[in-house]
Amino acid sequence: MAGDVVYAHPTTVTGSIGVIMKLYDASGLFAKIGLASNPIKSGPNKDIGNPGRPMTPAERAILQHMIDQFYCEFVHVVTERRHLPEERVRELADGRIYTGLEAKELGLVDRIGYLEDAIATAMDLACLKDAKIVAYDRCDGYRGSIYAGLVWARVAPCSCTCGNQARFPDRRKPGRFIAEPLAIVRSDPIDRVWLSSTR
Repeated sequence: MAGDVVYAHPTTVTGSIGVIMKLYDASGLFAKIGLASNPIKSGPNKDIGNPGRPMTPAERAILQHMIDQFYCEFVHVVTERRHLPEERVRELADGRIYTGLEAKELGLVDRIGYLEDAIATAMDLACLKDAKIVAYDRCDGYRGSIYAGLVWARVAPCSCTCGNQARFPDRRKPGRFIAEPLAIVRSDPIDRVWLSSTR
């Protein structure tokens, strides 16, 4: 919601505006297998959500109040950033998911497009003719999005700064490929800059 323009991929699933806390009551299973939960705690609510026993009405009220607060903040952010009436946001924010096209029709996103479209729009808004696109990877195996996975796939074989050319489909123009000069820059082991690409 922090972007000036929000894109949705044509096949995205978005929405899901809401808050959930998944808790389970396994006390029946515990009893069946002869297992008991005996916590040593500093206060009556310290083991709230303990799956080894049923939740009390007081505990449920505590957690519901917390969820309601988080939900109100969620609604406030969507209302403010998407310029929609709060009543309308609450109608949409029942936890359901929407397709990208539905989200655009409902005002939850601004445009339908691909990563290349979002980059081009960002450059236009910043009045830039050229820009360096950098993809970050937190650690081995972590992928923040499908695009991060694609970036990793393109540069994984390389382990040093190089002038390799990568080719990948330009989804805006079927049959056309974009060649990008790629460079890999390594920093600390926690947050690594894997890809530096100039269009």
